Amino acid sequence: MRRAIRIGLKLARWLITLAVVGAVLMVLVLRSDWFHEKVRVRIVAELERATGGTATLGTFVFDWRLFTVRFEGLTLRGTEPAAAPALLEAKSIQVDLKLISFWKQQVDVQSVEVSEPKVNLMVAADGSTNIPAPKIHETSGKIGLEPVLDWKIAKFALENGVMSYAEKRVPLSAKGSNLRALLSYDKTGPRYKGQVSMQPLEMHWPRTAPIFADVYLMVGLEKNRIEISSAKFDTKDSHLEAAGAIENLTAPTGAFRFTALVAVKQAAAWLNIRGARGGMLDLSGSANYSSGLDYAVHASVKARDLDVEQDGVRITGVRATTTARLNPRGLALDGLTVEALGGRFKGAATLPELARFVVDGTAADIRVGQALAILAPQLPAQQRTTWSGVASGPVHVDGGLRGGPIMATASLTIVPAAAGIPVQGSVDARWDGRRGTLSLGKSHLSTPGVQIDLAGVLGEQLEVEVASTNLEEMMPAINAISTAPLKTLPVQLSN
Repeated sequence: MRRAIRIGLKLARWLITLAVVGAVLMVLVLRSDWFHEKVRVRIVAELERATGGTATLGTFVFDWRLFTVRFEGLTLRGTEPAAAPALLEAKSIQVDLKLISFWKQQVDVQSVEVSEPKVNLMVAADGSTNIPAPKIHETSGKIGLEPVLDWKIAKFALENGVMSYAEKRVPLSAKGSNLRALLSYDKTGPRYKGQVSMQPLEMHWPRTAPIFADVYLMVGLEKNRIEISSAKFDTKDSHLEAAGAIENLTAPTGAFRFTALVAVKQAAAWLNIRGARGGMLDLSGSANYSSGLDYAVHASVKARDLDVEQDGVRITGVRATTTARLNPRGLALDGLTVEALGGRFKGAATLPELARFVVDGTAADIRVGQALAILAPQLPAQQRTTWSGVASGPVHVDGGLRGGPIMATASLTIVPAAAGIPVQGSVDARWDGRRGTLSLGKSHLSTPGVQIDLAGVLGEQLEVEVASTNLEEMMPAINAISTAPLKTLPVQLSN
């Protein structure tokens, strides 16, 4: 028994010694120039096999303690002339690895950071590009379709890059997580087909907060055509789906169909529109592109629970439907129907150059009490529903889309409604947001106990003629134009 224990202890010491020696040898090998060169040659070979191009790779450093690989000076040449810039260049690439199993040689890519990538895409007159065909062997057994790329990357970043295409330079910077990319090559096309997903992708535009979206793409690249058979973008509150294609790569044109559910507050932040506070937009339509000066988007739009505020006036619970047309001149909203303040508005709106808005149409059945609550918030709660009536008539509004004064005019006819004190008459009003004044043309209001004629500018010079047998019925009108609302009148009528 003791002999067996001694043999077991000796065997354990030998195994530990062999493991230590193996670990030391592995570290020495990982740090050796021989290993680095082997890895560099293998990476170059895999790049050339998958892309069909000619790759060169500069210095290569492997930090075995951090399990990090850093490459300097990557160049990938396609079918472009020798004197032309390469298809792809990168100043450096850093890859952080995670060892899953030493014995099974399983390694996960934790992150990839590409510094100053430069993509130079050239398109010939026949629509062919300088993207080469991959060097593949038909081993999958599938007719025509052969896999060339299968990536799983936990985190990635492209920093300070640029893409050159058709004499245009586009900034190329992005960050994301959970990148999954599958790419295959079909000789019968020939074409590339692939699927790409990122959860999330971090996108940046000038003067806006970053946008984080889960992205799912199914794409195809062939001579003179890029097909996007499915594209899905999901943010925290919004969702977009689209499909279409880009044709004639020498002078690209695009055509897409899309559906979207967009959070108004999120869209307002992207477009720097200050007055939109909440609500949802449901869109369905098409987009066509020929150039930066020739594009068109058509969509049917349904809006619900809109919350908007400008010049201190806030309206909530708005619903709307319209047909939208977007082009380089701006946005037009045709057949606009808006439900708000208990009534509705029908008309049209334009947003020239997406800088201002102009609205024209007819309001119908706007409840006087709800309008007073919005336009005269200083009214005591009980006086907002004292008068009962509905207003209808033509309305015009214009103002700055990203803030600034609103100008509005309305010629309204008021008829009595059920409940409360019935009110009727006519109001000819003009709001000047630049001066903060409300001007009234010849206007008349009447209740069973009050007759009011008024004209002028509130807060400046207002002519008022009143005939009344019940002064309390005047309270909503008095407090609507008063900076210090009254609970009771200082005078009383007697028989």
